Amino acid sequence: MHHLGNLYANLGESEQAEKYYLEAISEEEKLSDADGVARTRAQLGLLRMKEEKFEEALEDLFVAHDVLKKVSTGLANEILDKIERIQDALPADVFASIVRKLSVRDG
Repeated sequence: MHHLGNLYANLGESEQAEKYYLEAISEEEKLSDADGVARTRAQLGLLRMKEEKFEEALEDLFVAHDVLKKVSTGLANEILDKIERIQDALPADVFASIVRKLSVRDG
């Protein structure tokens, strides 16, 4: 499913890509595949970032980063770079508000 999401994302068909990423996440969660969930959430976050759905993108990227920092510092650093790009694209108060909202939801 993850690969189908990538395929549709590359074709510019965001809705189909998101559908397949979400299906992949569901399957990966059933299999307790934390690494797979993290990688798919990262891809979904990048897709949402391109669509300027910044709150959803940040949530996906934070989840991916939390898992990947335990298994792959290189990928975790790439995700931090994407989070910083969203931070640069938003006014500081908007970014801070989103991060607070995500922290409360997770906390």
